Amino acid sequence: MLAKIAVIVPVYNVENHIEQCIESVLNQSFSDFKLILINDGSTDSSGEICKEYEKSNERVKLIDQENMGLSMARNNGLELSTERYVTFLDSDDYIHRDMLKILLENLIENSADISVCDHQKVYEGFRPEYEEIENEIRVLTNIEAVEKIVKENDENMIVAWGKLYKRKLFEGIRYPKGKYHEDEFVTYKLFYKAENIVKTTAKLHYYTQREQSITGDKYSLKRLEKLEGLKEAIDFFKDHGEADLELEARYRYLFNIQIAYYRVKFEIKSERKVLKSLKHDYNQSYKEIKSDLNELSLRKRLILKFFYYFPNIYCYVARAYISKNDDIS
Repeated sequence: MLAKIAVIVPVYNVENHIEQCIESVLNQSFSDFKLILINDGSTDSSGEICKEYEKSNERVKLIDQENMGLSMARNNGLELSTERYVTFLDSDDYIHRDMLKILLENLIENSADISVCDHQKVYEGFRPEYEEIENEIRVLTNIEAVEKIVKENDENMIVAWGKLYKRKLFEGIRYPKGKYHEDEFVTYKLFYKAENIVKTTAKLHYYTQREQSITGDKYSLKRLEKLEGLKEAIDFFKDHGEADLELEARYRYLFNIQIAYYRVKFEIKSERKVLKSLKHDYNQSYKEIKSDLNELSLRKRLILKFFYYFPNIYCYVARAYISKNDDIS
């Protein structure tokens, strides 16, 4: 009998985390699911651990593939599963025992296409209590949901995980092979395609912070691929006649060039050609948005202009601010 939900988990060299991840799924209060583990060419014992779970539990399916990266693991999970609903879980994270139950109930009761939850950051060696939670919801239109990304940079909305999707939304949409920040290429398209999105304040996804994870790595030029996704979003909204979203996407693209410029300047100091290329792209994009600047808030206009005319001063001011606040996104 076909399960209702496919839980797709890409697995790569997470032997110290994968059991906790799998157990959190198998111990769900909602049991009508298939756990699909995509072993992405792991070189540690992750694959063997997954194989033992497949042998002992009929709800677990293991798929072995050569190392192709997170995006292709998710894509293959989509291709090889048939359940009506889909959710993604990273193999070093885990979930609240009621996550599937709550997300599905919220989706069905509110006639939504995507159900979103909040997340809690956890650190290795720390396991939160699975306390009772309050399920306070808000129903969003597709435009309101997309605005959460392009206007508010809402992390919960950007990432692939922490969501339950109707499978039909992925028709014609897949994650880009080999890209960092692959979610930036996809999530806004799924929201735009949906009719309604329901979002709960319940923190049902436990997001593990560790130095070896992708987002925990030191800044590298590979991360500049995020800009490709942000630029692609501009064209997407332009092609769909969404002028307001296009403008906000242009601002978000420019602001992320500023972040990239700052981090390359101070963390990869020898990359002068990269800095020059980033500033060139910024100048071009700034000129394209210049006639519409008055549509943005005064704060956003000042941020863009300051960097356009004084990029190095901007970076040192930003460095002083970050040093004081000890944080950067």
